[in-house]
This record gives sequence, structure tokens and C-alpha cells, in this order.
Amino acid sequence: MSSNFVDRRQAKVWLKRIVFLLIQLLFYAKKTISIPFTPVKKVRSILLVETAFLGDVIAITPLIEVLAKKMPNAIIDVIVEQKNIPILQFESKINTLYGMNTSLYSSFFNSIIKLRKQAYDLVICTSPGVKNSMIALLTGKSFITGYLVHPIRDTSFYNDFYAVMTGNNDKSFYPKTAHLTQRALTAVAPLGFNDMDFDNLRVRLRLSPKIDHQTKTALKKKNFIEPGKINLVIHPCASWVFKQWPLDSFVSLIKKLFEKYNGKIHIILIGLPSEKSDLDFIKKNVPYKIMLLCGANLTTVMGLIKCADIFLGNDSGPKHIADAFSKPVVELLGPSTPETVGGRNPKVHSCYANIRCSPCSHLECFNEGRCMKAITVESVLPYLYSLIDKQLLIMQRNVTY
Repeated sequence: MSSNFVDRRQAKVWLKRIVFLLIQLLFYAKKTISIPFTPVKKVRSILLVETAFLGDVIAITPLIEVLAKKMPNAIIDVIVEQKNIPILQFESKINTLYGMNTSLYSSFFNSIIKLRKQAYDLVICTSPGVKNSMIALLTGKSFITGYLVHPIRDTSFYNDFYAVMTGNNDKSFYPKTAHLTQRALTAVAPLGFNDMDFDNLRVRLRLSPKIDHQTKTALKKKNFIEPGKINLVIHPCASWVFKQWPLDSFVSLIKKLFEKYNGKIHIILIGLPSEKSDLDFIKKNVPYKIMLLCGANLTTVMGLIKCADIFLGNDSGPKHIADAFSKPVVELLGPSTPETVGGRNPKVHSCYANIRCSPCSHLECFNEGRCMKAITVESVLPYLYSLIDKQLLIMQRNVTY
């Protein structure tokens, strides 16, 4: 490892520590001047802040449901990364959905100025992170709750956190072993919401009937969806390379599926433009026809996954989309556990090797992705065989009757 790399890394660590210190000072300053929290029934405007990954945005959907029930007279606004806006665009309980590009300082601060003018009664930071905390603390004028102070300065993955609030001294514990959806719900626990049923609150997404029909028609026209076959959508990539199942394993698995179900299955690979080389590798090494949907807009990806019969993928945004649409899912997990990020709908099957170094902090991997490599093709195939056979039986019954 070069000395320049080490120096850059140490500089980044120290910069992060300075930022966390500033966040703590800002929080305690806000808390010092804050008046006691007003009764929940008097809250008329709420802003949810979630500018992290796609899966984190999907994880706030149960929270939106809870807030709409407990504060029926309050409007709910949400701010996310601009690219993630489509994921919540058809959520009827959201009054205004804002987008920002947090990587651009101009967008970041212009959005904060715009949001401060709304003078929200309550601002909620729904997950740990520098950007979320800064936006919540700089935007909130009245009361702010959520993950505003960070005792862990290196990473937000697999660590214990506390949700705190400016208007009272309550704090609520979010254990690192809890599920992703519980994290967002715990952000409002300092408000006195202690009766939330974490086990039965699940993520869900919506598409408008018009967009759903238009997307489905377009996908069928371009042969991304084939009626009469089992449509299997696969996302073989992930935001962190060590969360990704080996491409050779995907190739081997797809070959075996075609050997068993040739003529009965239709496979579509999806990915971002930056993931095209991985998709091309799989297609090049599979001697059967498979479709590639690369770089499509998020609405189209949602429509495709909603139309699919089965989804297969790593711990990534599309996997969370499939879970939110209650699709049959086979998920491949390594650095994270089924208990923390696994799908909650009853049609989800988790493939997890449970090796000693998992779960981890996602900072770096010293075992060359061993947790994903330990998942064998032979351990994944039975889940897919079972789901495909079940879908074929349903199709056969529909034809018969």
C-alpha cells in the first residue's frame, strides 16, 4: 500500500472527524435553545430527510404510513437524492417530494435555504450519515429528531445508534442487529411512538395504473417481458464490489436454469451504465438468449421488476424494489445479514453463508469477498427451482381453467 494512499486515507478520516464534531456542536446548540416539544397533535408540517442509497429510501415507506396515521392533520414532505425521486413519486401520503444533488455544494445549500423557508414543525433524520444530519439540523427551525449525533465516526454500517431530539431529552436505541426498516421507525421513537409493530410493518411501493400499463406495454413490445414464460429479472451487481456474487457463479447458474427450463424461462439482466461490462460478461458467456436492460430510468426498472415472476440479486436497490412489490425474491447476502437487510415479504429466500467475518462495517474487505464466494451455485438453485416450478404450475392451471 503506497504512502500517498495512506496519507489520503488518514486525511479523509480526520476530515470526517472534524465534520462529526461540527455536527455535534450544531446539535447541542439547537438543543440548548429549543423549547419543549409541542404535543404531536399540534404538528402540521413534517419533513423526512433521506439522501442515502435507494434501499434506505425504500426503508422509510413504513414510517410514512405510521406518520400519516398518527398525525393525520400534518402534511408530509420528503427530500431524497434527485436520482431517487421516481421511487416515491406515486406515494399518495407525500405532499411534496424534493430532490437534491448532495455531491454539488450549490444544490446542497440551495435546497437547505429553500426548505428552511417552509418552517417545518418537525424535521426527521431517518438514517445515520453526515449529509442527512447536516440537512436536518440546518433545515429544522422548530423540532428535529432522528440520527443527529454519531458516536461512530468511521461508518454507518453495522453499528449501534441512538435517535435523539432537540425538544426533549429522550433517546431511542437502534441496535445493529435490527432490520433496516426499524431504523427509520426508531427515528421517531423520541416523539413517544412506543407502540409501533416493527415485525408487521413492511416496505411497499406504488406505480400509478397509467404508468404501470404504459411501462408493461413498452416492455412487452421490446421483448423484455415474454407472456407464457417465467420472467426472471437478475441484478448481478452491487454498490460495493464485495457485496457482489462472483460473475462466474451467475454464468454457471443461468446455464443450469436454461438446461432445465429452456423454452420456459426468459431472463433479463439489469444494471446501471457503470455496470454494463459485468452484464456483457454474463451475456457473452451464456450460450442462450438473455436480455439486457442497462441504464434504464428508475420508473422503467420498477415497472420491469413489478412485471417479473421472480427476482434474483445481491443486496442492492433493485432487490429492495422487488421486496417492496412483494415479488418472489432470491437474495444473495454476505457483508450484511438477512436479519438486517433481508426482504420482509414471505416470498423472499435468503442465501447467506454466515462466515466468521460477516456481518462487517463495509469499510474494506480483508478476505477478498469470501462471504459472497462461499455461496455456492448448488445452494441457490433449489430456491429458484422451487419458485419456477410453482410459477409453471400456476400458469398450467390458468391455461386449464
